Amino acid sequence: MKIKKNNLFVVIFIAILSISLSVYSQESQNKKIADDVAKGILSLRNPHTGVPPSHWGHPGYEDLVFTYDIAVMSMLLEVAGYEKQAEEILDYLILRYRTPKKDIIKKMDTNYSLGFLKMYKQPYGKPVKSIINAFDISSNEPYGRGQLEYWTTPGPVSFLIFALLQVNKEKYKQDAIEMGYTLLAMQDNEGGVRDGDRFPNYIHTEPHVDACAAFDMLYRVTGDKKWQKASDKGFKWFKKYVYRPEDEIIDQGFWDGTRSFIFATDAYSWTIAGPIGDRLSLKNIKKITNTMLLRCLVKITVDLPDGKRREVILTDFTNPRDPFIIKCRDGFHPMGSMEWVGGVILALQKNSVRFWEAEYEDTAKFYKAIAEILIENSKKCFYYPKKLKGGAITFYATGQGKEVGHAWETPYYYVRSSKNKPIVKGGSLVGGWPVFPYLGFNPFSLEDNYYETYKKIKIKDTDIKKAEKYINKAVRTKTYIEKVSTEIPDIIKQVVEPGKFNNHIWKALEKAAKKKENGNIEEANKYYFETIKWSYMVTKNPVWMHQAKRDNFLKEKEVGGIIWYPWGMTIPKNDHELHYRIMRYPILNEIGTALWGLIYSFSALKDSEKAKENIRKVIKDVSLHQIPDVEYNPETKKMDIIKGYWNLLTSIEEMPVASDTDMRMKNSYQEVLDEMGLKSASPKVMLMKNISEEDQKKEE
Repeated sequence: MKIKKNNLFVVIFIAILSISLSVYSQESQNKKIADDVAKGILSLRNPHTGVPPSHWGHPGYEDLVFTYDIAVMSMLLEVAGYEKQAEEILDYLILRYRTPKKDIIKKMDTNYSLGFLKMYKQPYGKPVKSIINAFDISSNEPYGRGQLEYWTTPGPVSFLIFALLQVNKEKYKQDAIEMGYTLLAMQDNEGGVRDGDRFPNYIHTEPHVDACAAFDMLYRVTGDKKWQKASDKGFKWFKKYVYRPEDEIIDQGFWDGTRSFIFATDAYSWTIAGPIGDRLSLKNIKKITNTMLLRCLVKITVDLPDGKRREVILTDFTNPRDPFIIKCRDGFHPMGSMEWVGGVILALQKNSVRFWEAEYEDTAKFYKAIAEILIENSKKCFYYPKKLKGGAITFYATGQGKEVGHAWETPYYYVRSSKNKPIVKGGSLVGGWPVFPYLGFNPFSLEDNYYETYKKIKIKDTDIKKAEKYINKAVRTKTYIEKVSTEIPDIIKQVVEPGKFNNHIWKALEKAAKKKENGNIEEANKYYFETIKWSYMVTKNPVWMHQAKRDNFLKEKEVGGIIWYPWGMTIPKNDHELHYRIMRYPILNEIGTALWGLIYSFSALKDSEKAKENIRKVIKDVSLHQIPDVEYNPETKKMDIIKGYWNLLTSIEEMPVASDTDMRMKNSYQEVLDEMGLKSASPKVMLMKNISEEDQKKEE
């Protein structure tokens, strides 16, 4: 059939207009999702600190945020146009991070920590300032409050550098440089960036390449060649120890002098997306990209908290068909991660541009087609809970409570009861990672303009079909129908800290006291047994007990006894020199608290032998503990205002007998003293120089 000339022009015009509208529609949709994700982040900020949690809805993680996630969330806000709010979140960290080193050293505990600040003790050289990997978003204390991961490692530090320079390089430049020195302290002589103070003899590929990207970014900002040198050394180490182009493989890391062969998707995707990817040949880029995609692509059918079921193509953290991973996950269980698919999409976009600029148009279109398919699939994973007030969120991974394969488990976001009623409805804010490639933003490279070229690469239906055929082949043996969990995870196992368990001790003792006061002895005894359960979870932990003994030894050496504290002196945010001196020995104080729970409960249950056993333990191992006496803080709605500190041994000796339990405890204590040939086990009370004479006279 022939088309008249005038009609041909109309057809061409309509086709061009259709393509233009399609591109505009996609860009508009991408910006809307970015805005919705930003609104979701902002809606979940803690009212006192302005910091959101990492995993909303996951039991036990209500006030927990990972430092890496803070960096990601601030960049998500930045790219969505919320620059002011991005800075507000970063400022919570950075204003505390700017504490002078001398002040941190003066106030830090025996683990080199002060709140969420840390002096990283490098193998050689002086300690350098850093930030630990996770903290409590409800704490507005001068130095914050650490939680869960009290070590510092290169990945979060690198991402903080990215965030500082991407959000406002003029404002945060010096902070980024100082964090760069922390990464330099973690880099060994050959160029490998070690796993901080978590596993000093381990080098993980992903945080290593993050650090190389941070060095590269610092060089671009400062022009100082030491950063370029550090990046070059890191690249040489990468090629020598974890990169095997002949096998088309990037190893997960180099641990204690041995390669880790576990497949890790981010070791590929973030390497390809960042500056190291720019250093690799196109031939090798193609090989390792093929390895990555064939192993990590999965097809998952998943139910979301909005009540809808989706079938999506995403990426796993690893190869779910690996026998080791199958064993870790208690069976074959592919998972799709929104965070990790975001990294893969970005890597594919960068590949598309690299090959396009080298005039390999077919390959460029192939990578773009796969990227676009993954973009459309990832978009289906966002949902809009009412609490977020129009904001969007997504899951961290489709599987819940499953072993990733790299030593951590996925958080929960959707749990239904046996009667099909939702119990947990939440999500992970770091799941917004795909927004970066949606908008052409590369967190690993400052002012990376790759997206302008990427948008010019036109793909056709034939390119999409070719990509779909490749993807279908990759996921053919890696498909999974996810079941909604009907069991809430055990809160006890989520944040494993002695302080968390000790909170349960106080709650159980308070309930026991009320039941006893009402004459319900049987119910009171149940709570004493509960106290014993929580107490043993602390005292039977060999690591904590070892650290407590170490702290007791150090305190005896450094102080010579317990530190005098004027009773009733409540200090705003507990910001006082005496407070830091006492809390310098945190595990010692926590173990003392748990042993008190045991001694009091066994005395209440009339088990004098068990009470005496634990009194001996206190005298022998942790006599210098000081237990904080706290009261309710209406600002944070928590028991966190300290009005004094007390010592178990001194208290037993000096306390008036107010009950049968008190009498049994004093008798048990006296029997132990007699057995040990002691008149008293109460430690010396030491006055510190930083307490004024006026305070001392007031106390007298």
